[in-house]
Amino acid sequence: MLLVCGALAVAFLLGVLTRRGLRRRSIITRLQFSKDTKRRFARMLTPLYAALLLTLTQSVDVYLHGPGLIVNHALHLAVAWLLVRFVILIVRTKPVAVFLSAFIVFGATLHALGIGHSVHMYLAETDIEIGKLKISMLGVVHGVVVCVFMFWLARTLSKTLEDYLRRVSSMSYNVRELSVKLFTVSAYTVAVLITLEVVGVDLTTLAVFSGALGVGIGLGLQRFAANFLSGIAILLERSVKIGDYVEIGGNTGWVRQLHMRYTLLETADGREVVVPNEELTSSRFTNWTFTNPRVRVEIKINAAYEADPQQVKRIMLDAARAHSLCLKDPEPACHVTEFTDMGVTYALAFWIPDVRDGRRAPQSEVMIAVLEAFRKQGVLMSFADRKVRGIGAAIP
Repeated sequence: MLLVCGALAVAFLLGVLTRRGLRRRSIITRLQFSKDTKRRFARMLTPLYAALLLTLTQSVDVYLHGPGLIVNHALHLAVAWLLVRFVILIVRTKPVAVFLSAFIVFGATLHALGIGHSVHMYLAETDIEIGKLKISMLGVVHGVVVCVFMFWLARTLSKTLEDYLRRVSSMSYNVRELSVKLFTVSAYTVAVLITLEVVGVDLTTLAVFSGALGVGIGLGLQRFAANFLSGIAILLERSVKIGDYVEIGGNTGWVRQLHMRYTLLETADGREVVVPNEELTSSRFTNWTFTNPRVRVEIKINAAYEADPQQVKRIMLDAARAHSLCLKDPEPACHVTEFTDMGVTYALAFWIPDVRDGRRAPQSEVMIAVLEAFRKQGVLMSFADRKVRGIGAAIP
């Protein structure tokens, strides 16, 4: 008992002194990690020293007095402490870290109390029957732990791959997203297979499961499968890309995210519209920026019949050319399109370089410039002249 207490005291003292020495020499601060990671790494030193010293203590105790249970239990608890610190260091998802740490502490506690083997045998001999499938309770416990860890690992690897591919400038967004999604699906599939193997499920029975899954897709999951496959098709065909300005189903906006099941559209008024990928492959939609982002802006104005048509056209063309966003190629054009009871209708068309910058602002600014020029040069604009006359009875 005294050896155990002495080893723990020395381990604690060494941990404190080592952390201070590393900070003083700026060894930890030079590492390219966050402050939280450095702090978690430093906290592993005390349990590491405890495990090493207790291992040495166990060897000395066995040499002097024979096998000792106290040192053995203390060593197991120190190793469990070290494993918990290691889990907290690498697992940043708090629920997963708490679950794995609790499992480690619970197992070490059972072993320290001397009932670990009994609980292990009881769980191994207790079976759960699901139809013709028989699974032991021990397999279920192992399966839950492995499932949590493998799914966390698959998610972490997918996120790491995605972050790495984002830094590869030579790879297009669609190829990057497709690579990440296929890797994610593969990783989760492997996680499920490993979990089933740990639980004790015969993988040959998956043939029946795959048949049932096929029936499920044909009946209830067909829309989900259709959206998933449509997402792959969109990424392969590159018919829609991040930042494209599209119009679908009465919604117009910018594509912000592309997922395997849906596409996120942000409208001009800030709404986020979730569009199932199936709609992008089975229905018509307008992609304003598919080949180039240029767009034509059209303005219609009615002028009086007394106005000189050439003067009106010149004023409208000059107003368009004076705008900073108006492209020189193709050039602005102005035409007479209609004779109405309100006057002559003139249509002005000019091009701006990027529809994603908006069409309303340049349209409004050119219309204001035309109106001011009409007033300065005395060009009359037509408007509906309506008179109300009473017939028969006087209007009160």
